[in-house]
Amino acid sequence: MQSGSRTLRYLLSLVLLIGTHISPIANGETLSSEDFSQLALELSSKVTLFRDVWKRDPDAQFYGGTSRDYLLWLRGQVHGLEGATLEGRLQQLRSLPLIDLSEFTVPGSDVDVITSKSDLGIDASKYQVKKVDYVNKQRLDPSTTEGRTEIEQGFLPAEKILLGRSELSPLPGTGNGIEEIWSGNLTAVFQPQATFDQTLYAKSNWNHQALLALRYLRLLSMNHYFESGSGPVKENAV
Repeated sequence: MQSGSRTLRYLLSLVLLIGTHISPIANGETLSSEDFSQLALELSSKVTLFRDVWKRDPDAQFYGGTSRDYLLWLRGQVHGLEGATLEGRLQQLRSLPLIDLSEFTVPGSDVDVITSKSDLGIDASKYQVKKVDYVNKQRLDPSTTEGRTEIEQGFLPAEKILLGRSELSPLPGTGNGIEEIWSGNLTAVFQPQATFDQTLYAKSNWNHQALLALRYLRLLSMNHYFESGSGPVKENAV
């Protein structure tokens, strides 16, 4: 009987030991890229605009600068933290009733929402943004001119992230912007000039490769701000 008790205690101890290393979020050590993605999804329902859009279209996805800035902001909240300090910050974030969009979006920005609906009845001024653009999914379909242009004009992987109510994922063919944001190793992909010249917006004289370079510099500035700055983003922050 005594031997059986020792065996039971050993098995229970083994289970507890293994359990303490399953989730870095739970034990408050450090976050992995996967933990960061899960946290982003968990907290996204607290963001005012996200919540209101998903009430009207549960399948809608945020794209471009909006998902980028949300992830940059969230990384800034937990960047460099570990142990009890990280655990305390996670508790603070999870206890927030709401996260105002202005915490991470520059006032006057545009918001891209991928949706099959033409209008979700969102008042952009309520969220301090210039407008909410409803974008058809064909813009991201690589079999369409718009979809090919998304990649062939060059891109920032950090801006090619789809944030839905239950999924956070990179746009296929654009690398892994989520991992780039979490690691801080942000990149830009420039296409050959001949490829760029054949894209939809280049032909219409609406785009230039220099604009991608400027967006990349802005991205690096935003990343630095969220790592080192404090408070909501101001119009002159970048």
